Amino acid sequence: MIDCQGSVECLDIGNTKTKLGVFQKGGITDVVSIDTYEFIKSPSKLLPRNSTCDKRIACCSVVPEAEESLRKFAASLKSSLFMLSCETCAALPISYPFPEEIGPDRLANSLAAHTFHKTPSVVIDFGTATTFDVITKEGGYEGGIIAPGPQGYLDFLHQNTSLLPKVRINLKKQRQQAIGKSTVEAMELGVRFGYGSMVMGILDKLLDSLTESHCHPEIILAGGAVDGVSIPKAIVKPNLTLEGLALAFQKNNCEGLKS
Repeated sequence: MIDCQGSVECLDIGNTKTKLGVFQKGGITDVVSIDTYEFIKSPSKLLPRNSTCDKRIACCSVVPEAEESLRKFAASLKSSLFMLSCETCAALPISYPFPEEIGPDRLANSLAAHTFHKTPSVVIDFGTATTFDVITKEGGYEGGIIAPGPQGYLDFLHQNTSLLPKVRINLKKQRQQAIGKSTVEAMELGVRFGYGSMVMGILDKLLDSLTESHCHPEIILAGGAVDGVSIPKAIVKPNLTLEGLALAFQKNNCEGLKS
């Protein structure tokens, strides 16, 4: 449980979606999201101006344009704004040689895993990109792997061929047949079958590496596309990034959380 008194509005700004979760009384409530391009145009769509006069905002962002829009919005409200980075994530040990290159969302995920789950652990975040992060008790954040997200495969086919259409993937939609009966179905099945195999192949390599020096790493799944992948014995935490962000805020603003 996160020891937060008062409320903290936590924003996870991703390439495709921006998610808001309000942390109060040690838990998360009111999780909502909008397209990031909509947030860039108007942060108030997620952060109403009239919600509180002493708004506290914590953010991890991988989109500089959205981050700049948020900074201007927070300044207009005279709100406190905490931005997660390797410099503000001191509670997480980092043995990675280039900490400034670690995405803030990956830092948040790793901090939550290191604090709330057993180590070693592998966090898989399913978003626009699919990230695999390795966390150990001794080294903290060790490093990981970055691969395309499921939509990225379809976008690549559309952008690099003359006739294949633009298709939006829906991994929650069940498909019974293994043979596509249209171009769209063929593309969807290619991603559905190929993406899961990619995830399991990368995970197997990481687990083999970890089990040489550790026993039975914990697997934690986070992110928007998590419903489309099934990994036995994995822990599903769709709001892991928000939890880690709130924890980082707490570690950096203890006095503010006790107000």
